[in-house]
Amino acid sequence: MIKFNGGRKSWAAATTATAALCLLLAGCGFSLLRSPDFDRMPAERFGSLDPSATGPRLLRNTMAGGRASVAGEADGRDCAVYAEPVPDFVLTVPEGAGTLRFTVLGSVAAKVLVVGPDGALRCSAPPKKLGAPEVVVANAAAGRYLVWTGMPGHLVLKPVQLFVERLAQK
Repeated sequence: MIKFNGGRKSWAAATTATAALCLLLAGCGFSLLRSPDFDRMPAERFGSLDPSATGPRLLRNTMAGGRASVAGEADGRDCAVYAEPVPDFVLTVPEGAGTLRFTVLGSVAAKVLVVGPDGALRCSAPPKKLGAPEVVVANAAAGRYLVWTGMPGHLVLKPVQLFVERLAQK
């Protein structure tokens, strides 16, 4: 279950993932995605994965954290953070992308939240020692991946870098 509270705007669904997310959020008094009027989001928040690329790719420099309270669980992990209502990045992934790793550098307290075309929430586990918070998506389906960076405190903002990497097939 995912809950988003705070903010005043309400977004309508534009993809399968956003539709599923909005259904889950309907009773929360706040809808995370504001008609993801993807047309109104700044161009620097969008990108496509090059299936032939190797190594980490910087998606964008951003601020982790925000005003919206996000409560949820993914794979038994607590995903509670504060984030901005609009995704930090929207990544379009082609067929056959394989396994993807989303990583945030700059604050070990930050969490990465990813909602894929299947509508499932994935969030990073607390990093071990000096590791970076990350979300790994095995056999990534083609479609849009909505990515947020969150922090544990309300309106606590930390500068971070958001990366994606196609992992080598074993």
